[in-house]
Amino acid sequence: MNKRNKWFIGFVLSSCFFSSCGIIEINGYGSDIKKLTKEERNYLQEFVAFNQTEPGYIYPINGEQLKTEIKKYPKALVYDFKSNCVSATCYPLSTFVRYAKEHNYKLFLILNSYASLNETIDQQIKQPIFVMDHLYYQTNVRSKYSNRFIADMLKGEEMQISKESYPSIYLFEEGKLVGFAEDLLKL
Repeated sequence: MNKRNKWFIGFVLSSCFFSSCGIIEINGYGSDIKKLTKEERNYLQEFVAFNQTEPGYIYPINGEQLKTEIKKYPKALVYDFKSNCVSATCYPLSTFVRYAKEHNYKLFLILNSYASLNETIDQQIKQPIFVMDHLYYQTNVRSKYSNRFIADMLKGEEMQISKESYPSIYLFEEGKLVGFAEDLLKL
């Protein structure tokens, strides 16, 4: 066994030990729904239909539901985000609201995890926010349910997204994907 493999195995074992002892808490691996406070849980609502959602609440949906709703609008923008994003390409949600309004897009804000939900709630966006429904995809592993959600949303689209690209913004016209980007400034 080489030095790199020994280091990796040591890292994994120590991570498991510390996380099981409660010394280290890893956010973002799963949906993090169990880490929500009672106050944060008050913002979660059961999804019935898009026309029955209210601003300020968070609704779990799947990619098929979103795809069906996108088809109802001439132009739609989907922003797949996480609350605690610290990347240079992460902007306040109000930036996406403004961009969508200025360019006549119906905006869908889609959380891919419940981690740091208070950061999203504190932005007080005056529209509903959706979260990827990990229960629908029968997994709590964020990378799995997120990939399945995006696959459902893009089902039947000819535009290929390379495996090296990690877009978080998807643009649709008449229900068809017309573009995607990792950064709002690159649209």
